[in-house]
Amino acid sequence: LARDERAPSYNLVASYDREDYNMYFFDTTKEEWKLAGNPFLLEELQLYFHDDNLEPLIYSRTSPYTSPYYPDMSYYFKSQDFNSSEMGVARSIGKKYPDQPYPSTSIADSARPEELTEDGYLKYFEYEYLIENLLPTVEYYVNVTAFDFGSPTFDLGALESSVTLNAKSAYAQGSPGQVLNNEVGVQVYPNPYRLDARYRETGFEGRNDSDRPDDRVRKLHFANIPPKCKISIFTIDGDLVKEFDHNVDPSDPKATHETWNMITRNTQMVVSGLYYYVIEADNWETHVGKFAVIM
Repeated sequence: LARDERAPSYNLVASYDREDYNMYFFDTTKEEWKLAGNPFLLEELQLYFHDDNLEPLIYSRTSPYTSPYYPDMSYYFKSQDFNSSEMGVARSIGKKYPDQPYPSTSIADSARPEELTEDGYLKYFEYEYLIENLLPTVEYYVNVTAFDFGSPTFDLGALESSVTLNAKSAYAQGSPGQVLNNEVGVQVYPNPYRLDARYRETGFEGRNDSDRPDDRVRKLHFANIPPKCKISIFTIDGDLVKEFDHNVDPSDPKATHETWNMITRNTQMVVSGLYYYVIEADNWETHVGKFAVIM
């Protein structure tokens, strides 16, 4: 999760990682500890030592594990990566359809209708993570990455996919269905828009446009609007200031959000004053509202 698209800005909020361990054994011929290959699952360790109660992490170099099946050997263990494998525990990653049985086929086009989501994906493989306490006026960047366990033998850490590749940005605002059913109302912010409010300095404007001047990164936001609509902005006297279309796929995370750069149809910066806007869409009641600009 990040506030902008730069890789260093991302913070890890949750991870799923199978429970596996590196096993070290003491080589009596060289009198040193050695790594025993790739990581082992807990079940594999318990089966190997015939010990269903084995708890690997309670053992260390100074307090190693010995087994009656291998009395001349000493072992200790270290967890590999996060070892966070319990679904849905403590706000972790969980299955979206926890009661969904394994599908009859792994090919979505051949699956039964009850095995598929509305988007045509297999329900069994759908996962979700709830991110709480998000501000609806803030743009967030979200991504999911995958990683392996690297190569412990050569002391190489996990290899992870790009934290920025395929990332999505979104606002915590109403969904297209909520908007079209009038479950959430249209919002315009900041209202009033104030030149002295230091929006750029506080990170609400221009976070990814450090090379552009202030008057080219200003934004007025329209939230909870239909995925396909027309936005018209007028002066209080009825003169048309700007008109533009919002046409976004409903599956897009920002389908119900649009911004205006505060440049008029005559390519001039908007001036101080009171304005009203009109939002029109098919099969949706036209919405009229006001906002103020203080330059």
